[in-house]
Amino acid sequence: MNTVLNQFEVMDDIKLSSVTGGGCNWAGAAATVGVGVVGGAIKGFVKSHTWQGAVLKGIGYGIKSGVAYGATCKWT
Repeated sequence: MNTVLNQFEVMDDIKLSSVTGGGCNWAGAAATVGVGVVGGAIKGFVKSHTWQGAVLKGIGYGIKSGVAYGATCKWT
């Protein structure tokens, strides 16, 4: 049997709550949001061919990437 799966099955709330991260920092958050903004702006411009579309897509992707970083950085 898979040992990772066996270890996962024996984890309870107490063990899971003691898991510590350490991958969260402001530099990582800023980099992630920056990449999301640039990628979103490029995608928005390609799809709409207007600077307004690029700005809106960039803002949206920046917010999404910031939320995703905040939700997942605890376990990295």
